[in-house]
This record gives sequence, structure tokens and C-alpha cells, in this order.
Amino acid sequence: MARGEARRFLAVGAMARRACGIATACVCLGAASAAEMNPLEKTIELMTKLQKQIVADGEREDGAYNKYKDWCVSTSTEKKNEVETATKQKSKLEADIQLATSDIEASVAKIEQLSGLLASNEAKLKEITAVRKDESEAFKATEKQLMEAIDMLGRAIEILMKEVRKKGSSALVQTTVDTESLENVLLGLGAVIDASWLTSGNSERLFSMLQARQDAMDSGAPAPEAYKSQSGNVIDLMEDMREKAEAQLRNARNTESKAQQNFDLLRQSLKQQIEQGNKDMKDEKSNKAAAEEKKATGEKNLGVTKRELAKSEEALKNTRSTCIRTAADHEATVAARAEELKVLAEAQK
Repeated sequence: MARGEARRFLAVGAMARRACGIATACVCLGAASAAEMNPLEKTIELMTKLQKQIVADGEREDGAYNKYKDWCVSTSTEKKNEVETATKQKSKLEADIQLATSDIEASVAKIEQLSGLLASNEAKLKEITAVRKDESEAFKATEKQLMEAIDMLGRAIEILMKEVRKKGSSALVQTTVDTESLENVLLGLGAVIDASWLTSGNSERLFSMLQARQDAMDSGAPAPEAYKSQSGNVIDLMEDMREKAEAQLRNARNTESKAQQNFDLLRQSLKQQIEQGNKDMKDEKSNKAAAEEKKATGEKNLGVTKRELAKSEEALKNTRSTCIRTAADHEATVAARAEELKVLAEAQK
């Protein structure tokens, strides 16, 4: 049997019991004082009171139901708003988590890129520093060699000039210089012959002069005429050699200066790039940490929001179900009450 039918059945039963109660009361009243009271009038009076009682009970029940109905409306609206709010919050948190995840991935890629760039710049800086060191050492060796050669040539020229002044204005080629000072200087110039800056012509002429001098020293004889006539102007030769050595020294120093300047500029640029790269790396790692924290917080809040959403949805479902069931019960009660009043009204006709 359906619930509504059962309630109607119970309502009719209640009405029948009330009618039986009225009839019993009428019989008892008629037996007790038939002379004092008209039984029909008394029955109608009792039915009228019963009608009033039923109407009053209905009004009280309607008032209570109306309050309950208002509660159903307000509670359902409240729970519905909670569900909508939680749903929106859930969507927002999911979007924030997705954005944080994207930011983390972008930061990871940026950090990898910066790491590669930093490693490359640091390797370049190390490489150019090593090259510059080798170049500087090579320059210092060349500079030392050239300075020593210039000094030797200068002393040799000075000794020869003294000999020229001592023997008069005749050319050096027509006299033999046989001094211990010049001999020591000329022997010292032997180390200069293989120098890279020395031209092959000057090298051969200087070697020829030194060889002739050495042969003369070995034999103990005075310098041969070939030495005197083939030596050429020794002072001019040495002056030319000194000028070339000085020019080569200037070129070497200029080259070294430019190389050092270029190195300084490149080193400064690389250091600035490395410094900026480290700063960018620090900032990117900070961004990554912030994104990770945001993601973790979002995931935590999302879990709470999902639980609250499920709770609100369950509460809304239960509220609607209870209110619908109570409304059906109320309708059944109202119908039963109307049936009772209808029976009473027909009985009074």
C-alpha cells in the first residue's frame, strides 16, 4: 500500500473513531437525561465542537508546516549557494594549480638554459685567461730578448765609435778593431743571430764578421784583409739591426697592449654575463620555489574544498529529500482533515 493511501486510511479511521465517540456520547446522554435534553441537538452541538477542534488543529499544523517550509527554502538556498561557491573555488584552485605547474616547468627550462650559458661563459673565461697567460709569457720572453739585443748592439756601436774617434775619421772597414771590449760584445751578439726579428742578410753579415774575428783569434794572427774589406760598414750594420730590433720591440709592445685591452674587455663582458646569469639563476630559482609553494598550497586547499563541496552537496540532497517527504506527509494530513470535515458536515444535514 502506498504511503499516501496509508495516511488517508489512518485519517479516515481517526474520523470514524471521532464519529463513534460522538455517537456513544449521544447515547449515554440520552439514557441519562432524556427528559432534560434533545439528543439530536446535543449530537449536532458535539459535531460542531469537533469541527472547530479539527479546524483549529489544522490551522496549528499549517502554521508549523509553513515555518518548516520556509526553513526548507532558506536551507536549500543556503546549501545551494555553498555548492556553487565551492564549485567555483574548486575550478579556481584547479586553474591556479595548472598555472603554477606551468610556471614550474618554465622555471626548470629557464634554469637549464641559464646553467648551460653560465657553464659556457665560465669555460670561455677560463680559456681566454689561459691563452692570455701564454701570450703574455711569450711576449715577456720576446721583450727580454729584444731588449738584451738592443743593449748589446748599443754597447757594440759605442765601442766601435770610440775606436773610430781614436783612430781618426777613416772608415772602420780600413782598420782592424782589436780590443777586448769589442771582442766580448761581438761574441755576445752570437746569441742574437738566430733571433726571429733579424733579417737573413743582416744575420749572414753579422755571422761572417764574427766568424772572421773568431778565426783570427784562434790563429793568433791579425784580422785578414778579407775581414777588413768584406765586413762593410759595421756601425751602419749594427745601427740598422738596432733600429729593426727597436721597431720590433715597439710592435711587440703595441700588439701586447692591444691584446691585453681586448682581453680586459672580453673578460669584463664575460664576467658581467656570468654575474647577470647568476642573478637570473637566483631569481629563477626563487620563482620556481614560489610556484612550488603556490602549487602545494593550492593542492591542499583543493582537497579541503572538495570535501566541503561533497558535504554541501550531501546536505542539499538530504534537505531536499526530507522537505519533499514532509510536504507529502502534510498534504496527506490536510486531505484526511478535509475528509473528516466533509463527513461531519454531511452528518449535520
